Amino acid sequence: MFFSKNSNETFVARRDFDFIPRRSEIAVAPASPHDFEGLARMAKALIPDITATGTQLSHAAQRDPESILAFTIKGQLVGGIAFLFLNQIGVELLLRGKLDFSAPSTHSLADPADDVAGIYTWATAVHGRGILALGNVAEHLSKRRFRHANMYARPNTADGRRLVQSVGYRRLAAQENLWIYERALNRLPIVPLATPKPGAVHA
Repeated sequence: MFFSKNSNETFVARRDFDFIPRRSEIAVAPASPHDFEGLARMAKALIPDITATGTQLSHAAQRDPESILAFTIKGQLVGGIAFLFLNQIGVELLLRGKLDFSAPSTHSLADPADDVAGIYTWATAVHGRGILALGNVAEHLSKRRFRHANMYARPNTADGRRLVQSVGYRRLAAQENLWIYERALNRLPIVPLATPKPGAVHA
């Protein structure tokens, strides 16, 4: 699921997700225990058919605290984002349409100590200027364990589809409504090593 709600402010100019600048006026950090109920209420109000409770969010964060981020402005909760950090098995299940989003098996999730093979955006809910947090989220996902993990989303609202398109996602033809964002580091050209000329002497 992927949803966003914004006020009269333009939420994001069309740009590449990995290069959206962070905004100093908004804080993005792993959700704390007192954030979960507020995030659950916000998600239920903004995302069709969402059923997650604060307790469920808390349990998910206990396994991997970085999988649920809260957005605050001057201490006020204005949004949040929840991820499934997938291992290679999880990515393969996702691409085959076999991943259980409501209760993913731990066999499909990356261990918190391991690098992540793929990032599925499970839900995003924001109020007003909360959408400005995207640059801070990009900064968070530039950490070593995340930086090579392509991102996936299944936007189920018009706002969600506009948002993923605006930050560089493209639809995967093989799956209905599955979108992918290829991380910037994965798009770097591979530069072959120079082949030494015959007879060259190296010190």
